Amino acid sequence: MNTASYKQPMLKPVPLATKGKSILRVLYIWLAVGREWEICEDWTFTTKDGTKLFIPKGFIFNGASIPRFFRFILSPTGLLFIPSVIHDYAFVHDHLLRLNKKGKPSKYLNKAGKEKWDDIFYDLSMQVHGIRIVAQASKFALKVGGHITWKKNHGSEKEKKIARVILHITGFFNVVMPFVTLGLIFKGIFL
Repeated sequence: MNTASYKQPMLKPVPLATKGKSILRVLYIWLAVGREWEICEDWTFTTKDGTKLFIPKGFIFNGASIPRFFRFILSPTGLLFIPSVIHDYAFVHDHLLRLNKKGKPSKYLNKAGKEKWDDIFYDLSMQVHGIRIVAQASKFALKVGGHITWKKNHGSEKEKKIARVILHITGFFNVVMPFVTLGLIFKGIFL
């Protein structure tokens, strides 16, 4: 198993946009949208093959997009956080940046596509935490659910609109499912 030896990125949480919103909208944002993070200084991560990946200051990402319903098992800021920084950058831009021998960033794997970024997420997960079942489950989740986010960033205008609607609907289910589950548990215990 590879042990991670890297400098953590300097981050700051992006404030949730709740001010001036209705209570229902605030609940939705709080429960469904989740925290975003901003890279506060340029950050590099060296892969096991020696590639120095570069994420520029100012990049905003959401970490591992784990549905709230499953966060009791796996935190979005836990084992998958570092691989998700790099994966989120690749998902937004369809390339990564790497430092050349002079220390200057240049595009790396330009237009490699969703499947390549999912493979890299798996590889980085194995490098960072080395827990195969978590890396495999995450890659499977990306294969199943990542297409919506990919289309939001790289689809046609129609696909982008559809993806945004689907993401709002799944956000709604992220809010509702814990309450439904608690209701079923409560009903089972007290009836």
